[in-house]
Amino acid sequence: MNNCDVVRCADGYYRRVVYGFGPYIADYPGQVLLACTVSPGLYTCRIAELFVLQPFTAYFPRADIHELLTPDLLHQKVKGTFQDHLVTWVEEYLGNVHGKAG
Repeated sequence: MNNCDVVRCADGYYRRVVYGFGPYIADYPGQVLLACTVSPGLYTCRIAELFVLQPFTAYFPRADIHELLTPDLLHQKVKGTFQDHLVTWVEEYLGNVHGKAG
């Protein structure tokens, strides 16, 4: 990632290119896995305690996984507000008012 490559682009011109990483979008369990952190409520296994875990970007210059991780806002907001809260509430309400469907 420190050296540039000469690459022929789609427009036919040759350009020097330095490859890098952009934002990495993942849901919360994916972020915990990528950043090699422990989530509250999750227990570490005995094997993980024997090894020092490092993210896959540990040896890449200019790539810190903790700066690259961005939340998946659409997934988290839709799942958190709509699916987990509203759908569960409506199902419970309909079950109490109309009974369970057979």
